[in-house]
Amino acid sequence: MDSFHLSSDKLSPQNDISLPFSVDKIIPQTQTMRMIDFLTKVEDRHVECEMIVKSDNIFLREDGTLAESVYVELMAQTIAASFGFEALCKGKGVGVGFLLGLKKVKISGIARITDKLTIRVFKDTQFGDFGIIQGTVLNAGKIVAQGELKIWGKKDTSI
Repeated sequence: MDSFHLSSDKLSPQNDISLPFSVDKIIPQTQTMRMIDFLTKVEDRHVECEMIVKSDNIFLREDGTLAESVYVELMAQTIAASFGFEALCKGKGVGVGFLLGLKKVKISGIARITDKLTIRVFKDTQFGDFGIIQGTVLNAGKIVAQGELKIWGKKDTSI
């Protein structure tokens, strides 16, 4: 990774890009797997995204709730969106990354169809292309999931 930390003050104005920003072109997930909708906040080490739980979500259960495993994916997609946004602002292509591990994941709530979720990540530590991210998923301001993600990422890389 060129720079694990990013600052919207340094990236956005020069490229006329504003938030909220649709994640369609800044994360590598296909439409079926793309869960987050908008990148809403980009600061030095903090990033925030939002999503609306839609009825066509492939991880929706029969009772209309999201499967717990989705919360980790939301955190991973949020960090991917921050790297994609940084690449876009610098005129580069979207990179590739992988979720390597989880630690201290706690699920403490649920999300249903039409709920608006806020996903927050904090870029904790970087060592080369490896990083540790602290993530939180909120539903109406209440924490529904949180945990630590270990990631690997290579910016501006084609698969």
